[in-house]
Amino acid sequence: MNKYSSKTEKSIIKKIGTCIERYNIFEEGDRILVAISGGKDSFVMLKMMEKLRKRAPVDYKLFPAMVVGDFEGFNLSPIFEYVKSLGYYLTTYHMPISKILSEKGKRLRTICSFCSRLRRGALYKIAISLNCNKIALGHHGDDIIETFFLNMIYNATLRGMSPNYLAENEKVRVIRPLALVFEYEIEKYVIEQNIPSFPFGCPMEEVKKRKRSEVKILISKLQKEFPNFKENVLKSLSNVREETFLT
Repeated sequence: MNKYSSKTEKSIIKKIGTCIERYNIFEEGDRILVAISGGKDSFVMLKMMEKLRKRAPVDYKLFPAMVVGDFEGFNLSPIFEYVKSLGYYLTTYHMPISKILSEKGKRLRTICSFCSRLRRGALYKIAISLNCNKIALGHHGDDIIETFFLNMIYNATLRGMSPNYLAENEKVRVIRPLALVFEYEIEKYVIEQNIPSFPFGCPMEEVKKRKRSEVKILISKLQKEFPNFKENVLKSLSNVREETFLT
């Protein structure tokens, strides 16, 4: 009996396995908070982590959790139901994000980064309350490449997204199991498995997409001209020669 449902699932699981081995993201006794956003990436991450848990050489436990904002029109029920269908209970942390942003947003250089810090801080609190030592985020390879280019173009900074690092509170580690998986693989798997996606309700979502889409278009053009472009960029981010930079 084939242990994979498709070639896509096999590819994703193997890439997560490489990430586990290379960056030591899963260890014996880990209690991992799996950050759920309602989007396809976090659902695929939870599904894959559960599949791997059953065959992994180390024992770890998963705790899906979500920071819920006060945005209009957001429905939490289908997210609860999908997480339940995977055999888990969704822990939620309600935060008046919209109210906080309306009070402080105008004085901030970027609302999105502030909101991200708010939600990340809430995840730290949930992790501590559940006695979790790690937080898993659903960023994939394309997210990492795009963030690298966004930081370079808009912030004049060479900054990526580490697959495993100590959080700001120095009490939990943040891991990215999908770091080596590309978005097209996730999208294909979502169709194969009929995995749902529910909008977070963020009023700035379209603005974020427009800014990131500019970089997506640039990367897409380079990918067409150089077929191994994205793979090579991802590899280069773990093959840094610091002595060659203007520091």
